[in-house]
Amino acid sequence: MTLEFERYPTIDTFSEKIKMRCLRSVEKWYAVEKIHGANYQFITNGVGVQSASRNRILTSEVFFNHKVVFDRYAGVVRENYQRLLDGGVIGQHQTVRFFGELAGEADGLKVQQNADYGALDFYLFDIVVDGVRLPYHHVIDAVGLKKAPIVTSGAFAEVIQHGNKFPTLVDGSCTCEGYILRCDASGEVYKFKNDLFVEKVVGSGLQHQYPLYVTENRVRAV
Repeated sequence: MTLEFERYPTIDTFSEKIKMRCLRSVEKWYAVEKIHGANYQFITNGVGVQSASRNRILTSEVFFNHKVVFDRYAGVVRENYQRLLDGGVIGQHQTVRFFGELAGEADGLKVQQNADYGALDFYLFDIVVDGVRLPYHHVIDAVGLKKAPIVTSGAFAEVIQHGNKFPTLVDGSCTCEGYILRCDASGEVYKFKNDLFVEKVVGSGLQHQYPLYVTENRVRAV
């Protein structure tokens, strides 16, 4: 069975309108740090394991020396797949995608020039099956994989009081991008970036202009 590429599911940007609606929520919410690196995924059907960047399957390309991370965690990803299978969360040979952030440096090649994070590593933040995110507790329960740090959790009104600009909880070496707000009960997921990383709208220069959301940092991480 071929392991095919799929992009990470879109996350809506947090807004004041969303905030006012969610303030009524009494369910548990998580604020998960948005690490400043490059989107990276492990794809597996329990047999083969493949890796991909934000836009493509990775083969022999260097891509920030990711092979070091791939070799370290390919077996661990298979083990976590088996745990999901044994728990009845997925079916036999169903494709699972372990999404995370590649961050840090290996052999002098740094993922983001203005962010350290120490040695190159993978930080899990989502598990996706058939285009649908699994509840976040499956990320928390994953074994042998580092995770994007949980900034805080609780009722939405408490969680949202935490500012979105702070030193990364990974090692304090740089400012984080912000955090991801998510609620397992409702399935809601929102990105809440700080002003250092907010996406800019760039015109196409054509008669019919289409917005292109880019940052200098994102260009380096595809």
